[in-house]
Amino acid sequence: MAGRPLRTSDLAALNNLTPVRIATIMEHLDDGLTLGEVARRAGVGRGALTEWLEQDVSRAQHYIRARTRAASKLAEDTIAIADGGFGVPASADSGAVVGDGGGAGGSGKDGAGNGSCLPAAGGAQTSDAARDKLRIQARQWLAARWDRKTYGEAPPAAGVTINVDGSFLASMRRVQVDDAPAAIDGVATSNIR
Repeated sequence: MAGRPLRTSDLAALNNLTPVRIATIMEHLDDGLTLGEVARRAGVGRGALTEWLEQDVSRAQHYIRARTRAASKLAEDTIAIADGGFGVPASADSGAVVGDGGGAGGSGKDGAGNGSCLPAAGGAQTSDAARDKLRIQARQWLAARWDRKTYGEAPPAAGVTINVDGSFLASMRRVQVDDAPAAIDGVATSNIR
């Protein structure tokens, strides 16, 4: 088959959406869902959704603003995770909230004063530092991709290196000293060419 019939049909479906369905898609983007998840919920392919967003300037700008806001939310989530994970979604897909108050008095702390993460068997709270570190790093990485200006790493400064070794050696080769000293105003000096 020539072309991309599935993408073409998905684009046709997206172009015929009601304003309510368009608003729903934009809300999903505002909520920080990935393009793949938004496309799945809309019943279209990710490529078609991306192309549809890029076709209209206002949709493209809305998408950029939504990603910038989502990047800020991800950066804020890293602090919550580092402070014990209280109230931070376990994953974007599940919507489950980590540390939902199952600890001592709903404070997000276990009896020892440690930050709660996920309830363990028997209702005890456990903390998995490796998992939390991975969650933080994933959010930092995604925030840096979605808002490079604010959260991206600064490019390395362009350094200038001047190597004078070759120039110095070349100039030293050009200078030749004669063996016979010359007298200038009665002072013996060597001849330099």
